[in-house]
Formats: sequence, C-alpha cells, structure tokens
Amino acid sequence: MISPSSVISDLLGPNVVGYEVRSKGYIPPVFSQEEEMIRNSCVSRREHFSLGRACARSALSCFGYTSFPVIADKKRAPIWPSDLVGSISHADGYCAVALARKDHYLGLGIDVETIGKLDIEAWPLVFTQAEIETLNALCMPCKSAMATIMFSAKEAFYKCQYQVTKSWVGFKDVELEVTDNEFLVKGVDGYKTSHLVNTSPVGRFRLIDEYAFTAISV
Repeated sequence: MISPSSVISDLLGPNVVGYEVRSKGYIPPVFSQEEEMIRNSCVSRREHFSLGRACARSALSCFGYTSFPVIADKKRAPIWPSDLVGSISHADGYCAVALARKDHYLGLGIDVETIGKLDIEAWPLVFTQAEIETLNALCMPCKSAMATIMFSAKEAFYKCQYQVTKSWVGFKDVELEVTDNEFLVKGVDGYKTSHLVNTSPVGRFRLIDEYAFTAISV
C-alpha cells in the first residue's frame, strides 16, 4: 500500500526520499508517543495522521531509523532525527512524506491539495492583490486549478522555511510568480526570503489526477 513516490522524486530530485499512500478508511497503528497526539482526535484526523506516520516510517527506514516516533513541536511541525529534514502532507485519500539529509538540504516542504478546495471567497485571506488579479485574468476552468496550486505552494514554502527560521510566515507575507511547472517566491511587506537563501527560492508543481502537488527546498 505504501510505496516510493515518483512525484516527490520528480519535484525534489534524487537526494530526497519520498513515500506515498492512496487510501481511505484505513488507520494504521502508530507508536505510543504518536498516539498521545491524536487521542481525542476525530476519525479523519486520526486517519491522516496515522497514514502520514506510516509513510514517515518507510522513509526513515531508508536512513537507518527503524523505530523512531515522529512527534510534533508546539506548532505541529514534525520532529525528525537531528541529521534529517522532512515534510508531510495529505489530502483526501492521499498522503506523502519527503525526507533528506541535512548535509543536502537546510529545509524542504511538500504539499498536496485536492484541486478546487479553495473557495473564491477565501482568496483575499490567502492571496495578495497582485495574485488575485493574476487569477481573475485566467479563463474560468483554469482559475480553480491555479488557485489550488498557489495555495499549496504557499503551504509548502511555509513548511520549508520553518525548518530554517522556526518562525511564522503568513500567506500574504509572500507573493508568487507561477510559470509552466515552477513558482518563484518573493517576500512582501518587509518579509525577505533572502533570510533563507541569496535568491528568491523556486519551487515546482504538478497536477496529477485530482491533486495539485507542490514542493520547494533550501
């Protein structure tokens, strides 16, 4: 059921280990430390969490970790072994994990969203005025997919930068420029992506079946 993820390898390259699972209604067992985090959670939350940890165990085993519980910090970010960086994401019926060594990456982020998830009413909460103008210029069938890509890209960037800065970045602190299969992240309102790298980071995205996949690394 859990298998290596070709989409993660495509988006992030050969130095990243990716695993994925497509499943609904299956809740695999977790370590006792992980169970404490979902003891009072609803069924859907338990399912997403458990599938993510199951994928994480497959990825961790590639680096020699066979019994490592993946708990979370106060901001719910996964805590990986000290020599690794990683990211978990899930959508309805799908979950993926990406993991790499710190001598290759300072941080990496992946995100997957069901296309059409983001209602147009939520755009002003997520996108800058320039981004909204870009979306409004698209044909109607393209707007929903592009809005999903842009929302997902900002989620992936947040996960990536948090591993480096341990700080909060709001949706409208960054602005995206989207090309055919890539997105460029720029800081706005005083937030500088150059805090992470010398140039604005570039991520990649793919649309596969009903999902939008995004990934970015530092």
